Amino acid sequence: MNSREIFLKNLADLTEKQCGITLSEEKISLYLNSIFQISPKLSKLNYYEYLRLLEHSNPSEEPEWKNVLTALKISETYFFRDKSQLDFIQSSLLNQISNRNPSPKDISLWSAGCSTGEETYTLAFLARMQWKDLETRIRILGSDLNENSIQIAQKAEYSSWSLRALRELERNLYFLGNSDPYEVRKEYRMIVDFRLENLLKISYLEEFDIILCRNVFIYLNKETKSTILERFANALKPGGFLVLGHSEAGEVIPESLKENHSSSFLYYTKKVKTSSALSQINIKIPTISRKDKVIITSSGVLLQEAIHLANQGNLTKAKEYCLNIIKENESNFEAIHLLGYIFEAEGDYLSAEFQYTKAIKMNKDFLENYISLSSLYTVLGRDMESEELKSKCKEILLERTDLQAIYTKKGLDLKRLQNYLESKKEIWVS
Repeated sequence: MNSREIFLKNLADLTEKQCGITLSEEKISLYLNSIFQISPKLSKLNYYEYLRLLEHSNPSEEPEWKNVLTALKISETYFFRDKSQLDFIQSSLLNQISNRNPSPKDISLWSAGCSTGEETYTLAFLARMQWKDLETRIRILGSDLNENSIQIAQKAEYSSWSLRALRELERNLYFLGNSDPYEVRKEYRMIVDFRLENLLKISYLEEFDIILCRNVFIYLNKETKSTILERFANALKPGGFLVLGHSEAGEVIPESLKENHSSSFLYYTKKVKTSSALSQINIKIPTISRKDKVIITSSGVLLQEAIHLANQGNLTKAKEYCLNIIKENESNFEAIHLLGYIFEAEGDYLSAEFQYTKAIKMNKDFLENYISLSSLYTVLGRDMESEELKSKCKEILLERTDLQAIYTKKGLDLKRLQNYLESKKEIWVS
């Protein structure tokens, strides 16, 4: 090989090693003139010196890496690109997140490999549409290895070509201006943060509800894909979603991610770590009403049978009984609470949370709801919400001292309950 061929091979190897991007020597050769035009150093240094500079520098910090990546023209994007995927994110994934917690304190989405920011702002548009309540803190992160792309994204000004998939009504909703450049409106810029990051170096831990990473893995080898996907899995909240480009990286998905199918593509859900204590239901906590009496209804016998079936492991039949009870009496919070237990035992945590929350709204003195939901939140890694429920449970016990005698009479160990309410990251085992 001549010196130019050796240089191309080494530059391809370095781009893969330092950036995790696999490019053929042919592609680098195709853009070599562009690198010469953009880079003042390549014309001053010999091939060996130039490669040595890249080898001993951080791609996120060294300006010369910026020149290389800019010259290689790795990506092209526009607002609402691949609308079918975005429609699914909006209609299904964001709705699932909302159903878990109708009034979340914070929502975090990440556009990984965001290029010049069109995809990141698109997520901001969708998230703000989903959560119009300004009390919900929405955070959209956009990250990319190309500093020039990040600077363009931070400026938030785009040509009509980037807006080509938008109707006029949408353009006016999201942007200021009537001609190039169009500026993203402030209410969307405020919830977006851009960072210069190498996906091989990230170390987020259970921070994101959704990670969107499209048309990045086509440049990566199998080992690099595997490393990044493990980091994505760590960065997702339990139950969070990973959306990739079509047919990307399917063969190296970590075990902690569950594969799901939409009508036209795959997406992944981070599995929730379960406790062995949740492997079976054991409902022994007594039930009380606001008037401190055990609830007796026409469905009382049916409810006891449902509890018995659940404790025997016959969840399907127990669920059927609960649904029949609720059909007869929609305000039967005991049956709704039991239904939450059953969903939790089946691993359907979204439905379990919904039932527990519904039962709390129906009877705010029913301690079992707070205990069950706080335990579930602990399992899901939502510790702050778990602690809030424990605090509420303690408040009720302090305000209603008569409840202590009632629960003791019904067989509840109050000291054990107090220990649970004071504990951190513990679950309640009946």
